[in-house]
Amino acid sequence: EFTFDLSTAADKDLLLAPAMKVSKSADTKVNLAFKHAMHKLAINYASDGTYTQEQLEAVKTTCTAKSSCEVNMAAATVSKTADKTAAFEAAGKAVRFLLVPQTSEEVTLKIEIGGKTVEHTLAGLKEVLKNATQEIPATLDGGKCLTLNLTFGKDGIVVEGSQIGGWEDQGTVDGDISM
Repeated sequence: EFTFDLSTAADKDLLLAPAMKVSKSADTKVNLAFKHAMHKLAINYASDGTYTQEQLEAVKTTCTAKSSCEVNMAAATVSKTADKTAAFEAAGKAVRFLLVPQTSEEVTLKIEIGGKTVEHTLAGLKEVLKNATQEIPATLDGGKCLTLNLTFGKDGIVVEGSQIGGWEDQGTVDGDISM
């Protein structure tokens, strides 16, 4: 077991595969099924015409969330999330954050555009968003992705859609390693 901290990790996309029992002299292939351990939060911004494309490209998003967890490498599990938090920043009209599994109440989004700022917990967004097509989940599970499509307008931010699902398929790698 080890502690994984997104705020200090060089590679934030932690992939885990459960340990496989193989005899020392076996001449068989071992297939490791890697899965993403972190949750991906994807936010896409648009405007109803109130803001220009330049302003959308300059949107600043700060995501404050728990950043540390305990990982059991042999079982390929994240066993618990620590209380340590960190602020992750991104700019642009499409931003992505990797988060340790945690509740949506523990994640705060601060969004700045055109001199205006809104700040809510991810769970609290459901109270201020209009036209939401899906509920924001109570927990952000590892290996899943929550996508929010937010539209800025003169009356505030409107949710055009949201979805949660598995991460995209990134292909298959086949190969042999002699040890």
